[in-house]
Order: sequence, then C-alpha cells, then structure tokens
Amino acid sequence: MPAFGRAALSDAQLNDLVAYVRELDHARDRGGNPLWHLGPFAEGLIALGLCLPLLLATTRWIGDRA
Repeated sequence: MPAFGRAALSDAQLNDLVAYVRELDHARDRGGNPLWHLGPFAEGLIALGLCLPLLLATTRWIGDRA
C-alpha cells in the first residue's frame, strides 16, 4: 500500500479513521440478530441442523416413489 503524505488526510480525518479501526478490534456485535448474536458460522450450523432432516425426508420420499 502506498504511503500517504500529510496533505492526503487532515488530522480530524486521521483521528476518525483511527477511532474506526479501533472500534473494529472490539466489535460488540458479531452479526446475527435473530439468533442471539452468535455469528454467521454458528447460525449456519443451526440452520443446517433444522433444514437437513427436511431435505433427507424429501429425498427418501422421492426415492420411495420411484
């Protein structure tokens, strides 16, 4: 990444950027509002656990018809 000179960002903009990056280090919300803020991986596992039995039942039903 190229280095920026002092004219690229004002001191106020630089302070805002530093505050934003520090906030990202200590984020309180990992995402996933509906499932207690568990995060995308845990929510995917929960969704898979709920949908997988339905998919298996559907494929068995289709297989029994043939």
